[in-house]
Formats: sequence, C-alpha cells, structure tokens
Amino acid sequence: MAIHIENTPSALASLKTRLKQARLVSLSVTLLCLLLSAAILYFCVKLFETTPPAQLTHYIPPNDAPPSQQAPVTKQLQSRPASAASSIAPSIAVAATAGSIAMPQIDISPPEQDFGTGEVIAAGFGNGSVSTDLGAGGYGMGSEQAGASSLAGTLYDLKQTQSGAPSIYAESQSNAEVVKLLADFYKSNWNASLLGRFWKSKTKLYTSCFYMPNSEDKEAPHAYRCSDTMSESRWVAIYKGKVKAPKTGRFRFVGIGDSVMAVRFNRKNVFQCGFHSLQDGTWETHRKQLFDRGEDTVTYPGIDYWCKLFQWNAGRAHIPMPEGMTTDIEVPTYRVVGTRKVKVPIYEDGPIDPGRERKIIGEREIEQPIHDGSQYGTATDTELLCRSLYALRLDTMEPNNLPGGFETGDTFQVKAGQWYDFEMLISEIGGGKFGFCLLIEDLDDTNPNRTDKGTPLYQLFRTNFVSPSAEEFYSAINFPVPDEERVDPPYDPDSLIWEAKN
Repeated sequence: MAIHIENTPSALASLKTRLKQARLVSLSVTLLCLLLSAAILYFCVKLFETTPPAQLTHYIPPNDAPPSQQAPVTKQLQSRPASAASSIAPSIAVAATAGSIAMPQIDISPPEQDFGTGEVIAAGFGNGSVSTDLGAGGYGMGSEQAGASSLAGTLYDLKQTQSGAPSIYAESQSNAEVVKLLADFYKSNWNASLLGRFWKSKTKLYTSCFYMPNSEDKEAPHAYRCSDTMSESRWVAIYKGKVKAPKTGRFRFVGIGDSVMAVRFNRKNVFQCGFHSLQDGTWETHRKQLFDRGEDTVTYPGIDYWCKLFQWNAGRAHIPMPEGMTTDIEVPTYRVVGTRKVKVPIYEDGPIDPGRERKIIGEREIEQPIHDGSQYGTATDTELLCRSLYALRLDTMEPNNLPGGFETGDTFQVKAGQWYDFEMLISEIGGGKFGFCLLIEDLDDTNPNRTDKGTPLYQLFRTNFVSPSAEEFYSAINFPVPDEERVDPPYDPDSLIWEAKN
C-alpha cells in the first residue's frame, strides 16, 4: 500500500523563505572571506616590500632679474651615450638667462648613491655677487655654495703669516723662492704643514671644473672675499676632494696654467704645467724642459694669446744657448708702416742637437713688418731672437710643437664606480694676468670628437653638468682683460662626469 504525502501551501512557502535566507547567508560569508583574504594579501605585501630611501630636495630660488634680462634662451646640455661602464645621465635642457639661474639641488650621499641623474648643474664664478650657480659649485675660482658634487678650495697668501705679518715672500724679489716652496710641497706628498704657516682665507670656494680664462690677478682675492686683506701675486689655491670614475679605462690630464698648475690623483703627481718647474723648483724653466725633451703641446682655436705668451717665455727669454750660438748685437730700429707676407721654412721635429742642421720639411707663410726705411735708433738684441735653431723651431713649427699650448700629463688607470683622491694646485706668482684650464683625455676612446682643424677635442674635467662659457665668464667677472688678451678654450660638450665629494 502506498502512502502519498503532500506539503500544504503554507509549508511550501515557509521552506522557500528558509532556503532564500540560507543562500543570502552563504553569499555574505563568501564575500567576507574574499575581503579578509585581500586584506591579508595586502598587509603581507606591505610587510615584505622594500621602501626606497627618502631623498631631501632643496629648492634654491633664482635671484629676480629685471624684465629686460629675463628672456630665456634654451641650451641643450648632453651627456655621452650610456654604456655598461658609464654613469652619465641623459640629456637635459636648461633655460639660461642673463641673470642668476637656479635649479633643484639633489643631495647625494656617496658612495652609496649613484650620480648621473642630470638634476645638478653649476656655473659660478666664486665672487659671491656675480654667479649663475645652480647649487653644485661653480667654475672660475669657484662658488661659495658647495652643492652635491664639487671640490673644495682654500686660498693661501704666501706674502703674509697666519697673524697677518709680512712673510719672507712679501717682496717681489722672492718670486723664485716661492717656486721652490711650491716644489717642496709638490714633491712631499702635498704636505699641508708647508702651507699652514701662511695666511689662509676664511672663505672656502667650491668648483665643479677648472675653467678660468685669462684674467687679471686681482680676480682671485676678490673671489675669496679677501681683497681688503691680501693683494694679488704670490698666492696659491688648493682644491681637494674625492672623485668617482665614470668608466673603467686609461686617462690623462691635458691643461694649461699661468703661472703654474698641478694635479695629484690617487695620491700620485700626474700633471704639472705652467712657466715654472715643480720637479726641480726652478724659475721659468718648465717650458724649456718640455722643449728639450721634444715634447709636443696642443694648440686650439681660441687660445692664441696663451700660445703666444708661453711661446715668448720659452723661446725669447729663458733658453740658454750653447756657447758660440748666441751673441749680443746692435740692431737698427725703424718705424713700422705696414706688413707683408713672406714664406719661412718649417724644420723637422724633435730635440735639437747643437751643431747639426735641421732638415727643412716644408714652409709656411708669415707676416713681416714693413719699415719706412729711416733708421731712428738702435737696440741691443741677440741672435737667439733672429737666427738660432731654437728660435727657428719655436717660430716656424706648425701646429703642435710650439710650447705655448696645452700640455699632457701622465697616464693613469681607473675602475668605474671607485673613488679616488683628487688634489689641485693653482698659483699666480709674478702677478698681472693669470688663468687655467684643465681638460682630460680618454685614451680608450678610439673616435674622439675633433676641432675644425682635426685636433682632438678634449673633455672638460668636471664633476657635474657644468658647461662653462668664456663669453659668460668675461661678462660676469670683475677684472676682465682687454679683448685681444682673452681666450676661449674649447672642450667636448659631451664630457664625462666625475662625481665628487669634498
């Protein structure tokens, strides 16, 4: 017998209600589980993720300039293409105005943090009131703002002691003795105690490169804010810090300096240039030593005044000739009424062997003065100025054998990312004009940029993206030279960056 049971309508309605409630509860529990799972996952990620170190950015507001000076001119500063061994930053564009320029300064704490992001540029002159500093040192003598990647400089006045009393070098007759002092310093591992007894500037300056076109000597004490305490001549500035190699390879410095300039890299003397010899401490003999060794110098467009200055010094005043090759003579003097072009021989290169005639390998055209024909006086002269083999080589070799250009230093090797001690000596001894420019050659670069004349265009040794301009420099300094004495040393605009800490 079969029994048929059927739910009443009220029972069915009740069952449907309970099923609907159960589904709602189940859905709620599922959503809650999903939310809890997402929350757990989020906190796990936050717990184990690495937080990048915080960076503090300083904003340096620009000095307001009159409206007429605020029209921006865009310059493009470019780095070399990135390579596996390079730490160069990508290109950046900067609006340069006639007034001061400012950009954010990125604090760097080397060596943990890499340089090369391109945010730091500098171009200061170090005289306080006139500067286009962008927060990272400057050029010329330097800037009072240290910035993130710069080298620190101190000025010593060798004419006075720490107390301000006159020193043994107070008189100009002691110029040659100053060279001996600097030579002792240069050869004794740059022992600071040798300079410690002299007056030292309270102001420190910071530079991102060494680019000081020919200027009046008064510019140095003015830059260090001590014009009222010291006079020009017989001073020395020492710049120090550490620099980080941008790539692995071989390099050498290329530079020019008046009166004398030297570099100590990785605690070794690697470069000296100028009139005076720091190797033996002798006055105005360095260029003769180069000449006697047959070493070339590098001439550039834009440094004609420097070339003539150094050539005159080496060829006409301080090269002793073998006996019998030089004699005083009386020469007539005439009034010059014009010039004419004549051809003179070019002699073979190499050290001179007195008594052996030099082989003529070509000729060049020079301008010769035309006199009015009437003699109006006499002057004592020497054959050295007219006919000696020394003078012939100095006056006729073209273009790399004139001892008036940039000199090259010793080769040194570096490894990318490593820090090296860097020290720089700059001194003006006799007074008058002074200037300097330090470039660097990448000896592993098989295809360097070149000038219009085919000369290698050397890199500017710089610690950030500073891009100095001679035109800007002369318009900003307080003691510029006449136009005919100005120089404009060229350099590769894609120069590597040697990050610095002072």
